Amino acid sequence: PNDTVAAAVPATLARPVSGQLGGGDLRDLYRLGPKVGGTLSLSVVLSPETDPASVRLVVLSVSGAELASLRPPTRNARLQVPVGAGDVVVGIESSGPPVGYVLTSRLIQGPISVTAVTPTAGGPGTLVRITGTGFTTDAAVTRVLFGGAVGRVESVSPTSIDVTVPSTAVDGPLTVVS
Repeated sequence: PNDTVAAAVPATLARPVSGQLGGGDLRDLYRLGPKVGGTLSLSVVLSPETDPASVRLVVLSVSGAELASLRPPTRNARLQVPVGAGDVVVGIESSGPPVGYVLTSRLIQGPISVTAVTPTAGGPGTLVRITGTGFTTDAAVTRVLFGGAVGRVESVSPTSIDVTVPSTAVDGPLTVVS
């Protein structure tokens, strides 16, 4: 069973997972890997026979520390938790009779903020470091435009993007899409 952080089943944001607790299985955990920080929104729909008072939604770090929990007030409830980029574990626990559920997670990306660009000028081939907050850790979806020309993203983290100025760059604004 997926009742420990180590055994948490990989899940995909925005794709509902359904399950059943009971008969000795009192906890289901799912591992999510948001590639950008923001607000994790969990919604749960419980089966009609489920008493919401016997259920708890949890959000855990990968080390098992509890980040948030909620006892749903109704059979259809939502929990929102700020998270950074990287894996978190979400789960549903029962302290009573069998529980049927559908759990859906979504991520609302936090704001992007650019605090520095180094160097501030340079021709094609120059490696530029953009520092700030709110960047994704997925280089495949990160875009940096130099006057409208797309640069080659070399590396990304939640706080920096390294990008090479393209040969087609022209003077103009630097635009970050992350």
